[in-house]
Amino acid sequence: MEVELTGDQEDDGLDGGQTGESASTALGSLEQAVDGFEKAVGLPRLSPGLTGDNDALAAFDGYKRGFEIPTAKKHEKSDAIKRGSAVQAHSVNMGVAKYEAQEYEKAFLSFQASLQAHDMLKANSQQSVLEDPEQCDYQLYITAISARQAKRNADAMKYYTDLYSKGSAKAAVYEGLFAVKLESGDEASATKILEEGRAKYPDDSGLWFSEINFYLKKGRLDARRLPAVRG
Repeated sequence: MEVELTGDQEDDGLDGGQTGESASTALGSLEQAVDGFEKAVGLPRLSPGLTGDNDALAAFDGYKRGFEIPTAKKHEKSDAIKRGSAVQAHSVNMGVAKYEAQEYEKAFLSFQASLQAHDMLKANSQQSVLEDPEQCDYQLYITAISARQAKRNADAMKYYTDLYSKGSAKAAVYEGLFAVKLESGDEASATKILEEGRAKYPDDSGLWFSEINFYLKKGRLDARRLPAVRG
C-alpha cells in the first residue's frame, strides 16, 4: 500500500510515493522544515540531524510536540497541523517499507504516527490521507499487526480493540485480539473473543486453527471441534 500526497502536501517540499531508500531524497527539505519549526516554537533539537532512516516519523514528532505546547501561538499551531499533514502519507509509506524489511518496531512507530496525524487533522477539521473509513480501518489493522510483531502487545491490544469496538471486525481481527489477550494472560477474555469470532465466522480457517491449538494445549480437544469429513 502506498499513499499519494495531495497538492498541498507536495507544496510543502515532499513528493508522493517515497519509500525505503528514496525517502533520503527528501532529507534536506525535511531537516530544514523541522529545524525552522522547532526554533519557532522553542523546541529542543530532535536529534543532531535527520538520518534518512525514519525522517517522516522524526518530523511528525516535532510537529506534534510543537502543536501540544500550551504557549504556542495560533499561527504556530496552524503551521504544525499543515506540516503534520505533509508528512502523514510519508509515515504510511515508510511504515510499509520498514515492515517489508522486517524492522517491525520502526514500522509500528511510523504507522502509529500516521494515525496520530489523522486524529490531529480531523480534530482540527483538516483533510487526512485516511479519510476513507475502509482505508483507516486497514491502517489500524496493519498498525496492530506491526505492534504484535514488534512484541508491543499492549499497543497491539489497543488497535485490535479499536477495530473490534466498531462492531464490524473481520475474522483476522478476532484472531489477533484473541492471541494478544491470551499472551497477556487474560484467558477468560481471550476465550470469549475466540468463541464470538468462531460464531460469527464459522468457516474461517485462521480462527479454527486458533481454537484447535488452544484446546490441544489444554488437553480439551473433542470431536465437536474437528471439521466434518466431506465425501
